[in-house]
Order: sequence, then C-alpha cells, then structure tokens
Amino acid sequence: MLFPGFDASSGNIENGCLEDLCLKTITDKTIDETQVYLQNINNNHEKLTHEHKSKLHAYLSVKNKFVGSKLGEAAKKGAWDWQSSALEPYKNIILQA
Repeated sequence: MLFPGFDASSGNIENGCLEDLCLKTITDKTIDETQVYLQNINNNHEKLTHEHKSKLHAYLSVKNKFVGSKLGEAAKKGAWDWQSSALEPYKNIILQA
C-alpha cells in the first residue's frame, strides 16, 4: 500500500506521503485558513519546496494541543481522525494480515 492512498473520486493512486494522508483526515476548518496562509507565503515570499510538510506543521502550530508536535506525537494526542474514510484501505490491509 502506498501513501497517501487513493483519490476518492477517481480511485487512482495519488502521489504524496504520510503527511498527505494525515492531512486527508482533518475535518477542522482551520486547515482551510492554513492553506490560504501558505499560498500567500508561497506566492509572495518564499517558494515552499515541501508544501505537504509545511501545511501539516502550520496546522499543528495553531492548535494549542498539538503545537510543537511531530507527526507521531500529534497522532498520540488525537490530531488525526482515525475514523476517516481515507484510512479505510490501510485498516483493511491490517485486518486481512
């Protein structure tokens, strides 16, 4: 299984990484504002070379419970929605093992 998984609309495998999969589980509207902020930085100040990492860490940095957390630490603190449909293919693989 590859990260971040499949595009929900087309069923095609997506390019990305673990951060992209984690971002797919976020339903908090703060993530939308994070995207606007990063677009402003990218367009007007500095070209972001790892946008997925920047987006994930920018989101974590504005959430008091997760500020300063690494990806795994944020997971332990409940940053990701473990019931998200984006995680279903991974759950199925684990259950079939």
